Amino acid sequence: MTYTPAKLALADSLDSDPDVFGVILFLPHGGKAKSTGERMGKEEYIDPNNAKQYAVKIVDSLLKDGDNDNVRDTNWASVVAGIQKFMIDWNRAKRDRQGIVGAA
Repeated sequence: MTYTPAKLALADSLDSDPDVFGVILFLPHGGKAKSTGERMGKEEYIDPNNAKQYAVKIVDSLLKDGDNDNVRDTNWASVVAGIQKFMIDWNRAKRDRQGIVGAA
């Protein structure tokens, strides 16, 4: 059996709204992908400490689908770390667009 690791990607909104944050997780089995995200207010930023909540939404969706193989074979600690990194980068890019300097 060939093992393909899960891959995480930053998702853009369909209308390129800069206040929408989302991620797509390409799963190791069955060519499946799951996504989650949210729209933030113009002056709101994402708390990177909430990265685990995004992963939990994906796990819940997989469990509802009965997809135990992808739940079992995905490295969720790495997924959470990847989501957190995307959140930090997204916040930085949003601050740059707004001309805010300094804060991480």
